[in-house]
Amino acid sequence: MRVHILLIIAFFLFNAEAQTKAGFLNTGIEYNYYPAGHMIGLQSELAILRNSHKEAFANPHHSINLRLGVNIARRKDFSGLNDDERGWGPGISVGYRYYVSKNWRAGYAGLYAGIRTDYWHMNIDWKDAKHNPTSGTTQIGVLQPKIELGYKWPIRQYDIILGLSNGFEINVISKGKDVGQGFISEGQLVIARRLYQ
Repeated sequence: MRVHILLIIAFFLFNAEAQTKAGFLNTGIEYNYYPAGHMIGLQSELAILRNSHKEAFANPHHSINLRLGVNIARRKDFSGLNDDERGWGPGISVGYRYYVSKNWRAGYAGLYAGIRTDYWHMNIDWKDAKHNPTSGTTQIGVLQPKIELGYKWPIRQYDIILGLSNGFEINVISKGKDVGQGFISEGQLVIARRLYQ
């Protein structure tokens, strides 16, 4: 089963013709920085198809974005629960963007606003060193609903995206000692190959 899923993902990542027919706009790498860590992944953006493929690309305001990535946390003592928290884990994301531009010739580009939700499965190693030194590992499932604002520049066959997002990280699953959660703010950089026009 896992092999079939990996083959499907590889087919879409490396077959530009298939991606375009499916409504893919671009595929590339994404990097997010936040004060307590980094998120690195592969992302794709898709048009919201309407009556036909051609019509979707003629009204470029709405898109869906997907990501597979890894979250590398270096929280130190930010949470207030432990003296040090570090860990990592894989995750997936899905989001919606609305492009403000009224000039359809600009394509899916310019200023956009959107919403996005991430889910990360992480192992957090924590330490308490002040009174009675202890350490351990907590497994968490983290849900991160966010709002985002950004700008996309089309440069030749590539899209360059800079964005900011704010939201919350919520530990919906936790096995072990409590670890940090709460408000999160991120800066985003995407470099992606355009798959249409």
